Amino acid sequence: MTTQIRTAFEVNRKVYGAPRIHAELADAGVRVGRKRIARLMR
Repeated sequence: MTTQIRTAFEVNRKVYGAPRIHAELADAGVRVGRKRIARLMR
């Protein structure tokens, strides 16, 4: 999951936060909470 978060962050010029990355992963079919994404991004 961290690799998916990292690639989404880098593809979007490293400006996306947890809510946007959550939305992007949800569109890709990954079911994960926004708070978990925020924790993993830290």
